[in-house]
Amino acid sequence: GGSKYTNRKDIQRYGPNILDDPKLAFSLQHVDIDKEDDENLYPHLISIPYPSNFHYILTNQSFSIHPQRHHHKRYFLSSFIGSLHNGHIFAAARSKIYSQCIQQKDNRRCFFSTYHKDTNIELISYNSTFCLEPAGDTPYRKGLYDAMLAGCIPVIFSQYNAFVAPWHFWPNHHLNSMIIVNETEYIRNDDFNIIDYLASFDTQIIRKMQATIALHSHRLQYAISDYPDDAFDIIIKGAWHTALAREDITWGKII
Repeated sequence: GGSKYTNRKDIQRYGPNILDDPKLAFSLQHVDIDKEDDENLYPHLISIPYPSNFHYILTNQSFSIHPQRHHHKRYFLSSFIGSLHNGHIFAAARSKIYSQCIQQKDNRRCFFSTYHKDTNIELISYNSTFCLEPAGDTPYRKGLYDAMLAGCIPVIFSQYNAFVAPWHFWPNHHLNSMIIVNETEYIRNDDFNIIDYLASFDTQIIRKMQATIALHSHRLQYAISDYPDDAFDIIIKGAWHTALAREDITWGKII
């Protein structure tokens, strides 16, 4: 539950409540393996993808269909799955997103659902062009991975999620595979309607982003069967290469 984060005295160690500065966001996620000081808080912490609702499995010597690679017509322009998280310091954008979503006369422009046992996250994301993924009880969002693995373009409202899981994402993913909304501008500007903004995107831009996600997003899932370059494979390779690099640095200093 979210309360364990709200009650933590050290919650500010995540960083600022609203993070719109991409340079600061990058510095928070980037780990320099040449760093000499190993005494800082979590000096070797590397973020990895949340386990999503999608896991590939080997059947009859071929992998199950990749949902993000389907070129089907998506019923919803956008969708938002979640709760308001009132009182959580990272959830400032949620109430406005919720309000604008439910005010749509046609729910095909924005479909809203809370999390409950009957919520079919996979099906909703699979049928949405854009998935609204604001922060909640923490700055980070599991739905980012559910969205991408369903072929839905994630819309994020915090730069925290632009540079998360650095080993797993692909070059310029924050530009070619997601929409980043300036959270401060969105909250303060009464005329900023996120649904209208998404509806204004050119079809060709959407298709290019969908194609990029389809090509790379297998890296974000933890496969049930052995799968080259799935999330687990990348974690092992990343840890191995980082350990070797640090060993070379250490021995270089000794010599």
